[in-house]
Amino acid sequence: MACAAALWPGFAGPAAAESPVSATACGTPLDAAEIATITELSDMDTIAGADGVQRLVEVGERNAQIMEILVAHGDRRGLFALMNDTADRATVLPMIRSGAGLTDPQRDAQFFFEGYEAWLRAVHAEFTGVPIAWQWAPYFGLAGNCAESGAYVAMVGYNAHMSVDIPQALASTGIGPDNSADYFKLMDAIAVNNPTLVSRTKQTYNADVGPLWRFYFFGEGLDRITGEGVGSTMLLRSALASVNATNLANGVGLANPATRGITTTAINATWGAIDGVLATLTKVNGL
Repeated sequence: MACAAALWPGFAGPAAAESPVSATACGTPLDAAEIATITELSDMDTIAGADGVQRLVEVGERNAQIMEILVAHGDRRGLFALMNDTADRATVLPMIRSGAGLTDPQRDAQFFFEGYEAWLRAVHAEFTGVPIAWQWAPYFGLAGNCAESGAYVAMVGYNAHMSVDIPQALASTGIGPDNSADYFKLMDAIAVNNPTLVSRTKQTYNADVGPLWRFYFFGEGLDRITGEGVGSTMLLRSALASVNATNLANGVGLANPATRGITTTAINATWGAIDGVLATLTKVNGL
C-alpha cells in the first residue's frame, strides 16, 4: 500500500538528505543480521493482511519486534517504536478487536495502520540509507546525537506523528466530522493511558517525556519562553481534544483538492513551530 503522503505530491517540507546506515544510535552496535531483520520488518510492501484489522495487527507485531531489537541495544531509534507500541498495540488494538462502542472498527484499524505505515517507512529508509520522509528526518538525526536528551528525541518523533502523519491518515481513510466519533474515542483512550507511556519510556530509556508531553497537549511551561500569558493563546496551549480536532480539520483540508495547498502549508508551519518550541523548552528547562 502506498504511503498516505504519496497521495498529495504537493505535501512537502524540508528536503530529505541521503543518510548512511548507522549500526548504533547512542547504544551498543547492531550486527548485520539485526539490521537486515529491521529492514525486512519495516518493508511495508510485504504486508499481507486482507483487511484493516489484520494489517494493523501485522504492523503492530512488526513494530514490537523492531522495538525489542533496538531496546536491547539501548538504541534511541527505538524510542518512538516503544511509544507507538504502548499507545496502539497495548491500548487501541484491544478496543478495535472487541469493537465495543465503535461504529466502524475496520476503518479505525485502517487509520491506525496508516499511521504505523508512515513511521515504518521512515524506519525502512533509515536502515537502507535512502532519504527519510522530511518530518521524520530530525528524529533519526537527533537519536544519534548523544548530547540531546532522550525525552526531546522521543517528542520530536511524536510531533512528526501527530502533526503530519495523523492528518494524512485521516484524509486517506475518509474520516471527517460525520464519522469521527471512533477517532476521538480511541485517541482519548491513548490520553487516558499516557501515564503508562511516560513510565514505560522512563523505565526503558531513562527518558522522562512527562514534562514535554504535558507541554505538547496543554502548553505547560510555554509561558517561560513566550512571556507570561502569551502562550495561552497558541495552539500549543490546547488540550488533547483540541489537538485531535485540529488534526481532524487538517485531514478534511487535505482530502479536499481546493484546500489541500493551504492545509499543507498550515501543517508544515505547525510541525515547525512545535519542533522549535520543543527544542527551546528542552534547553531552558534542562530536560
